Amino acid sequence: MSLDKPGQSHFGEELEPRPARIMPLAKKVRYTVRIPLMPIIGAPDFGFVVGYMSRKTSTDITLVLNAHDETKYLQRTVASLEESVRHAKSFGLKFELAIVLDQPVPSTEEWLRKQEFNAFDQVVTVKCDHGSLGLARNEGISAATGEYIATCDADDLISFNMFSTLYATAKRSGPKAIVIPQYLLAFGQEKFLVEYYGTDCVSRLGFLTYHPSVSRIFAHRSIFDLSKYVDVGPNSDYAFEDWHFACESIAKGCDFVIGRGTILFYRRRSNSLGRVADRTSVQQIPPTALFAPKKFLSCCARDFVRFKSGEINSKDPKIITQEFTGNPLVEELIRAASKLDPAINTRSHSSLPAYSNLAPPLVGGATYYRICELIERRQFTDVVFAPSYVGGGGNYLLDLIEGIIRLERGRKFLILFTGGSQVDSAAPEQSDDLAIIDLTKAEYKCAESDLQIIALRVLENFAPGGTIHVGTSNFSFGFIEKFYSVLKSYKLIFYRPNEIRTECESAEPAAGEVFNFISEFGENFSFIVAADESTLQHDTTLLNTLANRYIVAPALCRGIASYIDRIS
Repeated sequence: MSLDKPGQSHFGEELEPRPARIMPLAKKVRYTVRIPLMPIIGAPDFGFVVGYMSRKTSTDITLVLNAHDETKYLQRTVASLEESVRHAKSFGLKFELAIVLDQPVPSTEEWLRKQEFNAFDQVVTVKCDHGSLGLARNEGISAATGEYIATCDADDLISFNMFSTLYATAKRSGPKAIVIPQYLLAFGQEKFLVEYYGTDCVSRLGFLTYHPSVSRIFAHRSIFDLSKYVDVGPNSDYAFEDWHFACESIAKGCDFVIGRGTILFYRRRSNSLGRVADRTSVQQIPPTALFAPKKFLSCCARDFVRFKSGEINSKDPKIITQEFTGNPLVEELIRAASKLDPAINTRSHSSLPAYSNLAPPLVGGATYYRICELIERRQFTDVVFAPSYVGGGGNYLLDLIEGIIRLERGRKFLILFTGGSQVDSAAPEQSDDLAIIDLTKAEYKCAESDLQIIALRVLENFAPGGTIHVGTSNFSFGFIEKFYSVLKSYKLIFYRPNEIRTECESAEPAAGEVFNFISEFGENFSFIVAADESTLQHDTTLLNTLANRYIVAPALCRGIASYIDRIS
């Protein structure tokens, strides 16, 4: 379904003006509160909250502002926040600013310490030592007294109608609404425009492989009691605490709603904490309640029906640009922001790349949905990444699996095929102890990167902490290379063939690639099962540091019992 309706975009759903509450200026009191931020023996003690607040601690809105190393941007960011706060206070709202200093550089801490923040009714500063945007946000939210929470970053700007509009939208939409800006205008190292829609238009299927929202959210504080931000800092193998928070919130029944006519001016820079974490992670979120099979099926049922019927929302980028650049309010909002930061230039934005969140890739989510339908109530002890060919000893993995199933009834196997039409016919028959899924023969054709994400979520939700049997294929090699760092709770076993076929080079790794894979990732495997003694001797001569991981496969399932004892 197309949402291309030029000229019909509505802007500025703010509160109805009402007389401001005229109150005598409260006397501000300096206070220090000790909070147990780091209950770890020997850890640095940053557990203090220091700030100013009025005697009355109840406010309408708390802005949680994360700061680390943004000194050169803070003046413009704070000026933008205060401009929006003053605009909203004309409607009688009261504001608190909760500043979270997470491993701050001295200049950032010093700049913030000297500011008066006169636009706010009260101010609280939290200093912590997490090095994690998510954990730092949690600290600020815990210290907040506002009925509503708005997350903020120290390098971005916002349109002056932001808080009045988001508050009005949140009040109208109810306590389960998470309100986000309608537009994101990126500036700095990259320049582009994004128009956002809420979950009434955006399919929840997309959340499996893509984050169709933004990190700047506005919501009732009860939502932040339901869900917490996770730690995906630079030392984490995962990323995107905002994407994870969104998934957790959707699993708990929340909806995303748009604050119409609002703009986030999003500064793109390479050295932010979030960007650093992105570069050092697997580019995926930690396990979330939304991807649990029963929850995913219930949350995405209507979206899956729409997907099957071909009802997919979309919007022409030209229409997005046309509505944005042709609106007088937008011009006014950009002009006001550019006075605070001229990097947000007032020149025409008609040439910028434009996108919307209406049509994220959905085939990955739809494929995972079908898998959940097929095996929703089953749990597996073992998952097999089947080899892409059966010759040259490549089928001995399937022989072993069949033998294990016969001899050890407690094991439950899930075999994942990827482009393995040759292997399909060699697989054991499905049973209560064995399920088989060919990802590349799924109803919907996915990119290999999406199939890898699906395989990761299958492992997390259908075989947590199990054993992964890795056959030789380009897909399995790519999966291990991408996700080995988040598979530490699994036992990994690699099955080394004794020769490599050459007639289907695009479907299977060459001999040198198999050897290089073992060289690079062999230390992550508990066992490397060689097809025969000569293969073992060849490899261990050249890879002597891995020699203690090699064992020889029992030929055609002879000696299966001893093999089970060994790998168990």
